[in-house]
Amino acid sequence: MHKATSFTACSSAGRRLAHILSEQKRREKINGGFDKLLFKCAQNTDSKATILRKAVDYILLLEDEIRKYADAYPDFHRTGPGVGNAGTAGTSTGADVITIEDDSILARS
Repeated sequence: MHKATSFTACSSAGRRLAHILSEQKRREKINGGFDKLLFKCAQNTDSKATILRKAVDYILLLEDEIRKYADAYPDFHRTGPGVGNAGTAGTSTGADVITIEDDSILARS
Protein backbone atom coordinates (compact mmCIF):
# COMPACT_ATOMS: atom_id res chain seq x y z
CA MET A 1 0.00 0.00 0.00
CA HIS A 2 2.86 2.35 0.61
CA LYS A 3 3.77 2.30 -3.10
CA ALA A 4 0.21 3.17 -4.11
CA THR A 5 0.19 6.12 -1.72
CA SER A 6 3.53 7.32 -3.11
CA PHE A 7 2.28 7.00 -6.67
CA THR A 8 -0.93 8.91 -5.87
CA ALA A 9 1.00 11.71 -4.17
CA CYS A 10 3.42 11.87 -7.08
CA SER A 11 0.68 12.01 -9.71
CA SER A 12 -1.22 14.57 -7.63
CA ALA A 13 1.89 16.76 -7.46
CA GLY A 14 2.36 16.36 -11.22
CA ARG A 15 -1.22 17.43 -11.90
CA ARG A 16 -0.84 20.38 -9.55
CA LEU A 17 2.36 21.45 -11.35
CA ALA A 18 0.68 21.07 -14.75
CA HIS A 19 -2.24 23.19 -13.52
CA ILE A 20 0.10 25.88 -12.18
CA LEU A 21 2.00 25.99 -15.47
CA SER A 22 -1.14 26.14 -17.61
CA GLU A 23 -2.60 28.89 -15.40
CA GLN A 24 0.66 30.86 -15.67
CA LYS A 25 0.58 30.50 -19.46
CA ARG A 26 -3.06 31.67 -19.52
CA ARG A 27 -2.20 34.77 -17.43
CA GLU A 28 0.76 35.55 -19.71
CA LYS A 29 -1.54 35.45 -22.75
CA ILE A 30 -4.07 37.74 -21.06
CA ASN A 31 -1.38 40.19 -19.98
CA GLY A 32 0.12 40.10 -23.47
CA GLY A 33 -3.29 40.99 -24.87
CA PHE A 34 -3.60 43.93 -22.49
CA ASP A 35 -0.11 45.07 -23.49
CA LYS A 36 -1.26 45.16 -27.12
CA LEU A 37 -4.29 47.24 -26.13
CA LEU A 38 -2.20 49.79 -24.25
CA PHE A 39 -0.59 52.72 -25.92
CA LYS A 40 3.09 52.64 -25.17
CA CYS A 41 3.20 55.42 -22.60
CA ALA A 42 4.81 55.19 -19.20
CA GLN A 43 2.04 57.10 -17.41
CA ASN A 44 -0.83 54.71 -18.17
CA THR A 45 -2.41 53.92 -14.79
CA ASP A 46 -5.69 52.46 -16.03
CA SER A 47 -6.81 49.20 -14.47
CA LYS A 48 -7.29 46.15 -16.66
CA ALA A 49 -11.06 46.55 -16.29
CA THR A 50 -10.82 50.14 -17.56
CA ILE A 51 -8.61 49.11 -20.47
CA LEU A 52 -11.07 46.37 -21.41
CA ARG A 53 -14.04 48.76 -21.17
CA LYS A 54 -12.25 51.32 -23.36
CA ALA A 55 -11.41 48.61 -25.91
CA VAL A 56 -15.06 47.50 -26.04
CA ASP A 57 -16.20 51.12 -26.41
CA TYR A 58 -13.75 51.63 -29.26
CA ILE A 59 -14.84 48.44 -31.02
CA LEU A 60 -18.48 49.53 -30.74
CA LEU A 61 -17.54 52.95 -32.15
CA LEU A 62 -15.78 51.29 -35.10
CA GLU A 63 -18.78 49.03 -35.74
CA ASP A 64 -21.02 52.11 -35.74
CA GLU A 65 -18.69 53.82 -38.23
CA ILE A 66 -18.82 50.73 -40.46
CA ARG A 67 -22.63 50.74 -40.35
CA LYS A 68 -22.71 54.45 -41.24
CA TYR A 69 -20.32 53.83 -44.12
CA ALA A 70 -22.38 50.87 -45.32
CA ASP A 71 -25.54 53.02 -45.22
CA ALA A 72 -23.83 55.83 -47.14
CA TYR A 73 -22.38 53.45 -49.74
CA PRO A 74 -24.80 50.51 -49.99
CA ASP A 75 -23.09 48.95 -53.01
CA PHE A 76 -19.61 49.03 -51.48
CA HIS A 77 -19.80 45.64 -49.76
CA ARG A 78 -20.96 43.96 -52.97
CA THR A 79 -18.33 45.35 -55.31
CA GLY A 80 -15.44 46.17 -53.01
CA PRO A 81 -13.00 49.02 -53.44
CA GLY A 82 -11.96 49.73 -56.99
CA VAL A 83 -14.28 47.19 -58.60
CA GLY A 84 -16.91 48.43 -61.01
CA ASN A 85 -16.11 52.10 -60.46
CA ALA A 86 -15.54 54.27 -63.51
CA GLY A 87 -11.88 55.03 -64.05
CA THR A 88 -10.68 52.58 -61.41
CA ALA A 89 -11.43 49.22 -63.01
CA GLY A 90 -8.84 46.65 -62.11
CA THR A 91 -7.37 48.66 -59.25
CA SER A 92 -7.66 47.88 -55.61
CA THR A 93 -6.86 49.79 -52.46
CA GLY A 94 -6.04 46.61 -50.60
CA ALA A 95 -8.62 47.48 -47.93
CA ASP A 96 -10.60 44.74 -46.23
CA VAL A 97 -14.19 44.41 -47.38
CA ILE A 98 -16.54 44.00 -44.45
CA THR A 99 -20.07 42.69 -44.84
CA ILE A 100 -22.69 43.88 -42.38
CA GLU A 101 -26.01 42.16 -41.93
CA ASP A 102 -28.48 42.39 -39.05
CA ASP A 103 -26.27 44.87 -37.15
CA SER A 104 -23.34 42.50 -36.88
CA ILE A 105 -20.11 42.06 -38.80
CA LEU A 106 -20.25 38.76 -40.66
CA ALA A 107 -17.00 38.38 -42.52
CA ARG A 108 -13.87 39.97 -43.80
CA SER A 109 -12.83 39.07 -47.29
